[in-house]
Amino acid sequence: MTAYKDAIRALNALQIPRILPPRALATPGDRLLAFETHVEESGLHLDDLDKLNVVHVAGTKGKGSCCAFVESILRNKGFKTGFFSSPHMLCVRERFRINGIPISEERFVELFWRIHKCLCRDASKLEMVRYFQFLTIMAFHLFLESKVDVAIIEVGVGGTYDSTNVIRNPVVCGITRLDYDHTVTLGSHIKDIAWNKAGILKPGSVAVTVPQEEAAFKVIAQRAVDVKCSLYVCPSWDDYCIRHNAQPVVVGIAGKHQLENASLAVQLVRLWSFRTGNAKEENEDRPAKFLSTLKAGCISDNEALGLSRCTWPGRSQKVTANGINFYLDGAHTLLSMQCCVDWFHSSSDKVKRSFRILIFHCTKGRQPEQLLPPLITLGFQYALFSPPRITLSDDSSCDVASLTTITESTEEAVSSHHAAWIQLTSSMHDCPPCITRCFKCVNDAYDFVNGITASVPVNDQTSIDVLVTGSLYLVGAFLSLLDPDLSGTISTSS
Repeated sequence: MTAYKDAIRALNALQIPRILPPRALATPGDRLLAFETHVEESGLHLDDLDKLNVVHVAGTKGKGSCCAFVESILRNKGFKTGFFSSPHMLCVRERFRINGIPISEERFVELFWRIHKCLCRDASKLEMVRYFQFLTIMAFHLFLESKVDVAIIEVGVGGTYDSTNVIRNPVVCGITRLDYDHTVTLGSHIKDIAWNKAGILKPGSVAVTVPQEEAAFKVIAQRAVDVKCSLYVCPSWDDYCIRHNAQPVVVGIAGKHQLENASLAVQLVRLWSFRTGNAKEENEDRPAKFLSTLKAGCISDNEALGLSRCTWPGRSQKVTANGINFYLDGAHTLLSMQCCVDWFHSSSDKVKRSFRILIFHCTKGRQPEQLLPPLITLGFQYALFSPPRITLSDDSSCDVASLTTITESTEEAVSSHHAAWIQLTSSMHDCPPCITRCFKCVNDAYDFVNGITASVPVNDQTSIDVLVTGSLYLVGAFLSLLDPDLSGTISTSS
């Protein structure tokens, strides 16, 4: 048993909910205040976080991709970057990146146990620190100790009560496209969701949002007014111009929907540069009036380089292995699923005859009846349903172990997804025939795909295209089989 696995086992134990006194930390606000205390007990002062020059990003759809674009642009402009993201695909170290590179196992182990020891001085307090909260504290320590020029912080869930929201003075905040997700926690109305996401806006800071539906935008704007935070709207990607004699800008993360995230990232970088005194290029000047749309101007060479070099696993990602094209996208809302369908349709080979396989799972709280209809239109020969666990045996020292999921409930979820597919396809006219199967783990589904495709001739006329979607955890489990060592040696393209 390695030191790293010991640390992961101890970390994973924080996934398991503890039984607290009935009135303990009754509200989300109480829990956030308690978390501030945990940060202090770990050896940090909340004022220390101001040194990180934070870019703080919330949203439902694309916040991870937006953060990845921001990090890539700033790194290619010469700044030392720290990037905290969630969830991870293969290993928890992916959540902590310095200059785009996940931290080493040795660094993770040292940092984990040092903070664990600080919080262990009072065992009852350690039991109240949850998995994501502990990782957030680790990120703060890592970035401060690494003396990064900028910390790009992706919100975990929501915004207002998220553990990352102990950041008091972000340099700039971003809000990506809003959609219905985590409705039990954030509310079932878009106004409630917008209120929660806009909780990251802080007095004296500036924020940029993508265009939102009117009800959501009004709530965001009002919260900006209430806290005295300047709010702007990012322009459409089509509004940007290309410099004379410059090559067209290629965005590293595939999918037309990523252009909106790229535009938001460009504007966040420009505002960050202006507010930190690092503005050296045109368009990095003082923004326009409150609630106005920021000017697009031309994409600079540094911006173009950062956008083109950006990669983000599990989002609009194509991986080819054993002659099979795996299309991996963690879409898990109706809006993101439609974007996923559009990306798959435009990316899969239209010239060849495509033998298509769907592998689907969505996590608790999401409705397969809403997510599956767009997928049915793609004409799959097979539809496979699997939980996001890699094998049948859950190892508590595994990076992707989920100790909050009961095997029986997972199998029930797979059965319900399968039943939803059958019901939806049977009620549709002219729905092409599709063979369905349920599996108990990703490894079995992967073996099945390799088995049935062995008899499919792959040539100039035929391609095998497998779409894995519905959950980032499912996508991560498949990536662990396609590239288990994070080697990147498997052919990957946009």
